[in-house]
Amino acid sequence: KLTTMLKIARKTKKIILQNIILALGIKFLVLLLAFLEPFLINTFMRPLFFVLIYLALFADVGVSLIAVLNSLRAMRIKE
Repeated sequence: KLTTMLKIARKTKKIILQNIILALGIKFLVLLLAFLEPFLINTFMRPLFFVLIYLALFADVGVSLIAVLNSLRAMRIKE
């Protein structure tokens, strides 16, 4: 029983780390894109201004849903 608990704990820790890295990585990319947007809007990426709100929405809600779905993998851990 103890070995099974340790196995589940290790796999759960790995999934949690994946979720944290995924969420922070995507949010950092969206933040970087939002920061660079004033420089890009005068060049070839003028439509980007209207896309930023959708990117922010995805960075918040979309990443949360992806993290929840990724966390469901912990339910499949066998003994």
